[in-house]
Amino acid sequence: MPQEKEERFPSEEARRRVQRVIKVDKITPKQFRHYKYTLLMFTSSLLSSHNTVALITKNNEYPPTHPSKLNLDEMFKNTIEEILKYTQVVTKQADVSSAQSKYWAGMLVQCYDILDKINALIDSTVFVNVIRKLLKHKTLSLRKRCLDMLNWRLQQKHIFQQEDLLKLVKPLVSLAVNSEQVTSIEAQLNQQTALISLKLFVRTIGEEHTDIFIDIVNQLMEVFEKQHEPPVTASLILCIAEMCSVLKAHTLTILPTFMPKLISCLSCHQSCDVITLGVVSSLLKVVEHLSMFMSPYLMDILAEVCVLDTASWSDTSKGVAIRTKLGYLKSKLANDIPGRVLMSSVAACYARLIASKNYQATTTLLHILGDSFSSSGFLYNNEVTDFFINALDFRVVHSDVGEDNISIVEASVISAFVKLVLKLSESNFKPLFNKLYDWAFRASNEMYKDRVITFFILTSHVAEALKSLFVLFAGVIVKDCSVILDKTQVAKHAELYLPEKEKNAILLDAVLATLLSIFTHDVHQFMTKERFNLLMQHLVDQLENKLPDYESRCRRLVQPCIVQFAASSSDDLQWKNLNYEILLKTRDNDSYVRLMSLECVLLLATKLGDNFLPLLPETVPFLAELLEDENEHVEKACHKVVQEMEQLLGEPISKYF
Repeated sequence: MPQEKEERFPSEEARRRVQRVIKVDKITPKQFRHYKYTLLMFTSSLLSSHNTVALITKNNEYPPTHPSKLNLDEMFKNTIEEILKYTQVVTKQADVSSAQSKYWAGMLVQCYDILDKINALIDSTVFVNVIRKLLKHKTLSLRKRCLDMLNWRLQQKHIFQQEDLLKLVKPLVSLAVNSEQVTSIEAQLNQQTALISLKLFVRTIGEEHTDIFIDIVNQLMEVFEKQHEPPVTASLILCIAEMCSVLKAHTLTILPTFMPKLISCLSCHQSCDVITLGVVSSLLKVVEHLSMFMSPYLMDILAEVCVLDTASWSDTSKGVAIRTKLGYLKSKLANDIPGRVLMSSVAACYARLIASKNYQATTTLLHILGDSFSSSGFLYNNEVTDFFINALDFRVVHSDVGEDNISIVEASVISAFVKLVLKLSESNFKPLFNKLYDWAFRASNEMYKDRVITFFILTSHVAEALKSLFVLFAGVIVKDCSVILDKTQVAKHAELYLPEKEKNAILLDAVLATLLSIFTHDVHQFMTKERFNLLMQHLVDQLENKLPDYESRCRRLVQPCIVQFAASSSDDLQWKNLNYEILLKTRDNDSYVRLMSLECVLLLATKLGDNFLPLLPETVPFLAELLEDENEHVEKACHKVVQEMEQLLGEPISKYF
């Protein structure tokens, strides 16, 4: 029938056939359209009716030689072919006819509904025979729809006879390799869809027919080496990777060709989300199923994944998918690759990233390494120790790259090292810690003095991770902490521990952070009288140490450190001495020092609670002076401190004035 009443019939015979059912010239265009819609609805309803389903189901159960067996192949082939052709016509009408767009959209829905019902109705053998014939059809879009129907049945886990599916392998391979050499968009879509079909095929029957699929893989590799269209390339590598994951060791011969080209796709097509997603998904498949054979390619995989992970991906569905797949891939690299193989590859990759000045990418690399320490295949050995000692030397070896880059690399290395420490026994950690101590403090050359910065940044993180366990090993660093606290004091020394003030500030922060963790988690009576006396004056002096970032350091580290230092001792006399030294700082000429010291007194009182009452008489005269301080901010702060201390101690302080 024509699409509109006014159009001519394709032939007189067609007119006569339609006229037997309905007099077209006697109805309106609207009635004509309604008639065609009703025909499609009737067909759809007929295909899902109980009688039709029962009849076809019973026919499917008959053996091929049964006298009642109906040969429905040709009928279904013709039906599918005609409805697919009509779907094309309806689609075009929907695009050009805005007035009846809703009508044609409804017609399209009915067409697809009929196709889906036929797909669900016919048995697998009949379906395969129909699809095999239609895949040879000259209309490319019709082939595409047939492939979609095939893929739908494969994804729905329909039961196929293996010999039936094998009949489709040859036409699918022909489409997948584009043997007709058609370059249109439709041909590329067919090629992509056929590759999806082959991917589903190898999942279904690949293990039982390895020889067939090995041959297919080799054919696809030839296409892959010549292909330049991103969508087709992405589909190709996904299909090949799927075959590698199913066929496993049978595909080892293609890995030396496939893996380097696959990895190179990442660097060549980082701006193309389609290929990037395909490559990352393919790498995930291959690493997951062939992890034992990744050693020759692992360093390159790590390098590309680390660079890729630092890229900015859009919030589109593909960008989100890439980030998600990268997360899975990093996890697989950390947990599935044998530890010995991974460690050597990480060391080589680290050297490459540093040489190329891609410092941000080391964050991902060290994250993968750190996660690998939790895997069952991790084995601690000298190679691990040597890597970390080499990596921790970044501050010294690459001192010219700037503090920001140093911090990025150093933080990554330390984060991974902390994960390692959490997996070590005491017998392994103690010699490692002593080795790091010697590395930092026993260097003969003055140029290696910056190692002390890295060492204390490291110990601050390790101390926080191990908590009370670290206190057992902390005795060795107490004297060094005392020396550094003293030698970084600008009010005392013209020549500081390190030549630059900024470096001294970084070192001081790290030492204070380490001590804060030790004092906070001390449950082993670490704070002896000797250690208290060794550290007390140097700690209190930090209240007047005007290195860069003074005020922030006081509130973040100095004040909390002094308070926890007091709490780690239970000696009243030590508290008295400490409190008095802090009070002396409230008489400093610098108003900021007076303010920081005043705040420290309040924090100490808060920490000690009722134990601070014996210290109150000697504290009050200093508070009285500050209540009349020449600096308005200090005076107001002191009034506030007095009020808070009265609430804290439960009695008025004014009686002591």
